[in-house]
Amino acid sequence: MTKRHVYREGDRVRIIRSRFIKRVGYALHPNDLRDEMEGEQRYKDALDLLGYGDLKGRAYRKLLDAVCFAEVAKRGMGGKERTLHYYQTGTPEIFTEFDGFMPDYTGYDLTVSGKRCVQTGTYYAPSGGQHYDGEYWNDPGGLTNPKTHVLLNVGIGEIEACDVEPVT
Repeated sequence: MTKRHVYREGDRVRIIRSRFIKRVGYALHPNDLRDEMEGEQRYKDALDLLGYGDLKGRAYRKLLDAVCFAEVAKRGMGGKERTLHYYQTGTPEIFTEFDGFMPDYTGYDLTVSGKRCVQTGTYYAPSGGQHYDGEYWNDPGGLTNPKTHVLLNVGIGEIEACDVEPVT
């Protein structure tokens, strides 16, 4: 077994697999529902009911965000799997990273400007209770089969440490 390299701020790395992290979390995110909720008749009815039918700007976006967060909670976050979500690599006709695309940076040398560790796995809910003898027990919940990933910030985004190699 080889020892893994420990990356620090200021280290130079070469991208060997261009898989940039879009986000870490559960399958469903409020931003994924923005277009769906905006066209939803229930949302339009709620705006009219509140007297905000012609609302635009910051307040409109905040209300839409709240509706999206409520819908995500209602749908159970899209499942129990906490995973890494990647940008698609490629060049669409009109490139925007907000559409989920990133160019292929394989072979580029970049500088690490920060790092963080995240965990993925299957979520289980907290539980607790009282035994017949009066003792209380509590399980705080968490992740089964957790896997830790080291994410490096290289200026243009975050990439997993296993997708880069040190530049000597």
